[in-house]
Amino acid sequence: MAPKSFILSNARIIDGTGAPAYNGMVRVEGDRIAQVAPAGVDIIGAEEEVIDLGGKVLAPGFIDAHTHYDGQVMWDRTIDPVALHGATTVVTGSCSFTLAPACKETVPVIHSLFLKAEDLRLANYAEIVDFNWTTFEDYLNLIRDGLAVNVAPLVGHTPLRHFVMGPDAQKRTASAEELAKMCDLLRSAVRAGAVGLSMSFLDTDENNVPIGSRWADEHERTELARVLVEEGRGVLQTNLCFGPGSDPEGELDQLARISLATGVHVEALGCFAATKTDPVHRGLLRKVEEVQAAGADVVLQTTSKPFDQFLQFNANFFVFFMLPVWQDVMSLSIPERIDYFSDRSKRQPLKDVLEQNGYIPRFMKSAEVLEAQSDAIRALEGRMVTDIANEWGVDFLDAMLDIALKDDLQTVFALRGFSHTDPERLTEILTHPYTRPASGSDGGAHVYQFSTSGDSTNLLSHWVRELKIMPLEQAVMQLTSVPATEFRIKDRGVIAPGKFADLVVFDPDSIANNPVERRFDLPDGSGRYMNTAAGIDRVFVNGRMVVSEGAYTDERPGLLV
Repeated sequence: MAPKSFILSNARIIDGTGAPAYNGMVRVEGDRIAQVAPAGVDIIGAEEEVIDLGGKVLAPGFIDAHTHYDGQVMWDRTIDPVALHGATTVVTGSCSFTLAPACKETVPVIHSLFLKAEDLRLANYAEIVDFNWTTFEDYLNLIRDGLAVNVAPLVGHTPLRHFVMGPDAQKRTASAEELAKMCDLLRSAVRAGAVGLSMSFLDTDENNVPIGSRWADEHERTELARVLVEEGRGVLQTNLCFGPGSDPEGELDQLARISLATGVHVEALGCFAATKTDPVHRGLLRKVEEVQAAGADVVLQTTSKPFDQFLQFNANFFVFFMLPVWQDVMSLSIPERIDYFSDRSKRQPLKDVLEQNGYIPRFMKSAEVLEAQSDAIRALEGRMVTDIANEWGVDFLDAMLDIALKDDLQTVFALRGFSHTDPERLTEILTHPYTRPASGSDGGAHVYQFSTSGDSTNLLSHWVRELKIMPLEQAVMQLTSVPATEFRIKDRGVIAPGKFADLVVFDPDSIANNPVERRFDLPDGSGRYMNTAAGIDRVFVNGRMVVSEGAYTDERPGLLV
């Protein structure tokens, strides 16, 4: 365990500013960096504790800028596995979803939204997330102790609307009086520690009704953003809408007008390349260039990882919830779904929607029977669904549904490389000046569908070391000082005297994501898809070592930032 004062020597320092790496050492005193010295300058005092890093990279701790760990932190103060990937701060409360403010009338709504939109379907979720709080400040007071990493919480627009408007939050725009109440609640939340506000243009509830945030008009969004700027925490985060009938470029235009009117910084998740020929991401890149040229402070969040997904027809699958017909079927109970899928006369509309939106070829190239419960289907594990369909003499979707039905819809299908995989398209996205690579992990959500771990690890290993799309110093800057500046997280994100000692030690030649595993460690005993990392040697949060040789220590020094 590192003492209160210690030296990190023989380090290759990448300070987070984008400056070239250099050899040197760092003295940590308490929770701060006290001295930084280049090689040849000896700052080691008599009897001082020295940790020799063996030439490994010493960088500021990474900031995971788009997560949904609001619920997980209630039962897991380590927020596993973020620190194992070098993250020392997580931004929670993305996409307009937070657990506060809350009252008796809105708790069922918040529960259902985390269940549907974020896929947190724990059997005992209501027992663990007991809503023993009302205000955002109450919630922060409950989670602030015993954290392994720092938490930078956003306030969710959707619970804010429901708290003020009740059921009308999903029916209409807000009145002037209601908007004033929302502004007061937001102001109080920011003063209590929130770093900004999150909104949504995308999600629906369990009845496929647009969530509360989507019912707001531009005036409401602008006035709430104005509160953020007045309080000095000017960050507005949102997702963009995709799928049939969507207009993400129009949403960027609206966000640009809000930024120009208020001075708010906007982070919008949604710059993905679904396929090699998908034109959406290029339209978004052109649009963000246009609004930046006009003076708007808007950037796009994205991920460096391909979407390797795990599909079960007895669970949520967010692609289906964006598609007509499918969204209605997947809202049925499990017995009702079994009846529906068993009626072959009802399958053609399902096939047609998938064909029209280009999903059938993507399913066919990637779908594998990964895990089954019944003996008959277990014999198919490891086989591609396309091969099984050819063997059975049926089309692809019929084979997939027939397999699932014989297993009471419990079959897990692996869809590896389902989307966001083309190297040329992703290089264009990840290196664009107005995107934030590895800023859209979605950590803590969709854990039954795919692993949200290791976005930063994949950027440093695959894109920087293997494909060399950007210098290592630039990648580290994108993971550290850039989000620290844009989210106004003070005194973090760079290695310099006086800054907090949030630090990660890693080997750039061996850092990599470990294979995705299904770990059955959720509070109800169910499993989540996750992965750890190789090549992350040590992680320090506020001057204390929380990870050593790839494993957690007992230190819990995290703060609300």
